[in-house]
Amino acid sequence: MQSVPPAAKLPYVDDFGNIRGQVSGFLFVNISGNVWNEPEFRELIKRIVERHNKEAEEDHTEKIENFCPHMVRHTYTSLAYFARADAKIVSQNLGHASTFVTLDTYTHLTKDKKKEKEAVAQTVRIS
Repeated sequence: MQSVPPAAKLPYVDDFGNIRGQVSGFLFVNISGNVWNEPEFRELIKRIVERHNKEAEEDHTEKIENFCPHMVRHTYTSLAYFARADAKIVSQNLGHASTFVTLDTYTHLTKDKKKEKEAVAQTVRIS
């Protein structure tokens, strides 16, 4: 009987390098229960994409481009932002110590969204 590996736990570190607790519940763990590091995860994605594209070529179906884990984080954050998700929750889901890191790093406003926000800001008057 094969035993189930224990859930991976890593330290949660704040912006000043202080350990504030442990983080668990990772989505991407390997067969040993360890958290995937980025080079291993990139290689896994590459193998999956290559296999898919080989089958797609044989079946005359659409191929996909290789991508990196950061692109998934960026897509999640952008979609959450445009869905008006709470920035604090998104920041916590990404493992950021503050919402500033999340907003400064990931939210790139489209021209229309920026115009909309500027229009709202123009209607607010401080007297």
